[in-house]
Amino acid sequence: MSELSQHRILVVDDHQIIRAGLTSALLNDGWSDISQANSLGVASDLITKESFSLILTDQYLGDGEGLALAEIAIRVNPNVKLALFTFESNWALIERARVCGFSLFISKECSLSTLLTAVEEVMHTRGGLAIHSPALPGRNALLSPLSKSEIEVLSLLSQGLTAREISLLRYNSEATIKSHLASIYRKLECRNRVEAIKKARDLSLIATR
Repeated sequence: MSELSQHRILVVDDHQIIRAGLTSALLNDGWSDISQANSLGVASDLITKESFSLILTDQYLGDGEGLALAEIAIRVNPNVKLALFTFESNWALIERARVCGFSLFISKECSLSTLLTAVEEVMHTRGGLAIHSPALPGRNALLSPLSKSEIEVLSLLSQGLTAREISLLRYNSEATIKSHLASIYRKLECRNRVEAIKKARDLSLIATR
């Protein structure tokens, strides 16, 4: 029995032809327990009811972003592997995927053989984010990463909240929030909240408005 046949995989894409093609290729490669979802809503429902070893999702699903599956998937199974399969290739999206807990970012411009090798390899990795994208020059272009907490704090800051208001909302001390802000400014190479918010919006780390 193939090792891959022991793992359950969920393929999420709003295009039926892509789902069918991926499923066929994965079956031929040794995967046997494969489920499909055509939207964020359907995928979220499946994830709450069943446990998957790997979730391979497109970023744009018609009713939301594939990145949104991370929180629920990790809550159900902390050991789940998450792979983002998308036409969009930029460092801002890659960093968002890393912060959400994805283990693999792979462009739809990659060959099918590259995809199959990448999803198999990710099952054996313990951490980090593997990146496969012909359009990107090199990993050293990746900006210093913000943690999930730092992005949440920066998002609240962009809504006009003060450090004290954020501390009350997050049940943190004001000193903790100020520590997060100092780390954010350092990582984004900014001097103040205005510069940090602008840069984070430019990088699509937080909502534009």
